Amino acid sequence: MKHDMHPILKSYLPLVKGAVELLAKKLNCSRYSIYNYLNEIGAEASKT
Repeated sequence: MKHDMHPILKSYLPLVKGAVELLAKKLNCSRYSIYNYLNEIGAEASKT
């Protein structure tokens, strides 16, 4: 995971409608990448 994206994705911003698409466009990646990063963060959080 890109460490610079972690704080953005850990916030509540991705829960806002359309935010994932906006983040993907701004970060020049696919929305699927954003969802994968969110899944990684969720997996890390569930381990603790």
